[in-house]
Amino acid sequence: MFSFVRYQFISCHSNLYSEGFYMEAGLAEMMRYSILNKLSKSGTSSMKTAVTPEKAGLTASEQGWLIYLSGGMTSQIRKTKDSKYYVRPY
Repeated sequence: MFSFVRYQFISCHSNLYSEGFYMEAGLAEMMRYSILNKLSKSGTSSMKTAVTPEKAGLTASEQGWLIYLSGGMTSQIRKTKDSKYYVRPY
């Protein structure tokens, strides 16, 4: 479903090297998928049916990503002038 890149970090504490933690890349894709899923379930397919993030049931974290994900010409998530969002069909 998503392509993840795994980065391994080595932590150093008192000259003892041990395996650190793994950081998963692809957070933007996960958020995009989650937002698209919730907006699609809300029935937002045009400017007339656009809804606010609260009405779509988006979390605070997802709302923070909306500005980033709805900004491009090729973006599937679109924003109206009155700050409502909809999914642009391809």
